[in-house]
Amino acid sequence: MVEASVHAVLQRIQPDYHLVGNWIARRKPKMYVHPVPGQVIWRTVSVMEHSGGARRIMALQSTCAITHDDPEQTVIVMDAFPEGTKTYKLSERIAIPPGEPVDHVISALVTPVVGTPGQTWTGRLVLVDQFRRRHKTEKIAFDFWDPLNPP
Repeated sequence: MVEASVHAVLQRIQPDYHLVGNWIARRKPKMYVHPVPGQVIWRTVSVMEHSGGARRIMALQSTCAITHDDPEQTVIVMDAFPEGTKTYKLSERIAIPPGEPVDHVISALVTPVVGTPGQTWTGRLVLVDQFRRRHKTEKIAFDFWDPLNPP
């Protein structure tokens, strides 16, 4: 009788152990972002609001080689933004397969503007993957780019 009850309880919780094991096994991989020198820029742009007013936002672009250390899983970057900002618009998702770097342009519009126009802005990007895990980059220096006065 006791043996049958213990067996019934174990049968009920066994699937839960499987789920917990999968959750623990899915550790957060380490992301590596290597910006290409001279191709890391930022600027401010104005966006028209529905109310008719204009809003200043920060546009940043960085050509990077991106990889991670998970040997089995493809990591998909769903969002990218500087620390202390929120994404206004991200250009596209980035799929990073295991074992090989991906050359990609990270392009995002964010608010608020955290740099000073006319100066280089240095900070970390936060990359958010498909499981909503946040990956912070090393500090990256973004050169200010003014399309009306190119260097």
